[in-house]
Amino acid sequence: MPAESRTSKSKPAVIKVGSVVVKLYTRTRTVAGEPYPEFRVAWYAADGKRQRKSFTDAKEARQFAEHTAQALNRGDALASTFTGTDATIYADTLLRLKALGVSLLEAVAEYETARKQLPAGATLAQAVADFVRRHPASAPKLSVDQVVTEYQKDREAAGCSLAYLRGLGSRVLAFGRAFQMPIASVEAVAVRNWILGLAKPDGTPLTNRSRLNYVRYVTGLFHFARRQKYVSRELVDEIAEIDVGRAAPTKTGIFTPDELSAMLHACPGDLLPALAIGAFCGLRTAEIARLDWRDVDLARGFVTVGADKAKTQSRRLVPIPDNLRSWLLPHASPAGPINPSTDDRGMNHRLVRGPAKAAGVQWVRNGLRHSFCSYRLAITSDAAKVALEAGNSPQMIFRHYRELVTPAQAATWFAIAPTPAGELLTLPPAVAA
Repeated sequence: MPAESRTSKSKPAVIKVGSVVVKLYTRTRTVAGEPYPEFRVAWYAADGKRQRKSFTDAKEARQFAEHTAQALNRGDALASTFTGTDATIYADTLLRLKALGVSLLEAVAEYETARKQLPAGATLAQAVADFVRRHPASAPKLSVDQVVTEYQKDREAAGCSLAYLRGLGSRVLAFGRAFQMPIASVEAVAVRNWILGLAKPDGTPLTNRSRLNYVRYVTGLFHFARRQKYVSRELVDEIAEIDVGRAAPTKTGIFTPDELSAMLHACPGDLLPALAIGAFCGLRTAEIARLDWRDVDLARGFVTVGADKAKTQSRRLVPIPDNLRSWLLPHASPAGPINPSTDDRGMNHRLVRGPAKAAGVQWVRNGLRHSFCSYRLAITSDAAKVALEAGNSPQMIFRHYRELVTPAQAATWFAIAPTPAGELLTLPPAVAA
């Protein structure tokens, strides 16, 4: 311990309230050769015992002395029962509350209200710590709308597909309109209630599958907000865990070989390669929309789906069956887009309003891909192989496409070839496989 010495006390300042006298002494304390001021408050408590309290700040010591004198001078029953320790605590409490601009009564009332709302065993300090964690003072105070705009620009810069950006925009923009507040103030329970209350234009409630899509997109927004230090990790976890129910199983819709043949023979030439590749290679609509003729190698017999074109951002090679080669050869080009429209939505609309309508076929959403996976699995009996070609997982292939069609139907599907009269031409099954 460093050597310490003290000078003699100066004449004290006297604080008198009624008959109560509290003295404030100023002295100098020397530690390791350095002088430090010290202020000591001294008074006699109601029980006659002398009390002392030291301060390093003159203003704080003066305020404490004044509050102590006032407390001892009250003369009411409570003050008369104060011990020396009680009086010290009381005066110290008033001093602290004055610095916060809060009266003792206000402080007690606020604590009582907060304490009643806390679960058993929880403390107010824990609640405050949790609040500070969720609402850090250093975090930018951005509104939900502002973060939604940032997130959309971020996803566009990341090269996300137009289909994804459309789905994202329709959902997070609606979320932003509903939650006009700082994003850090959003509560998971409010998000859940909002999603459960959403309805279709005709007023009917959304399906659980649609609700799950909202949860997925909103969760993505909050993951982005956490990376930007706008919200806490705890809030993101709560949003991600929102339960809106299980999605009902959906029937996998596919086309029959006769329906596909009719559509192919009714398809305009500029749209036919997209329809044929979707049917016999199983590419997603968005992947076909990004495909170029340079990705179609008829000589080697593969369609290359580059990482920049694939939904999973993983490059894959899809075999070109012999019948598909027959459909593509008359339209093949060294380069240029496969999609004759400006985007995947335009291409899809043309397929629905063009060959499907002309052939009298009810269009099935994602029907070309579902059909490919179903017929390909039936003819190969190899879920892993089909998953690799389709850019999916073997579990998904097995769960959704197993035993939907027979091997004979599959052989017919991969034998559909162009004929002058438009009738169904069946190639040898070995070639189609």
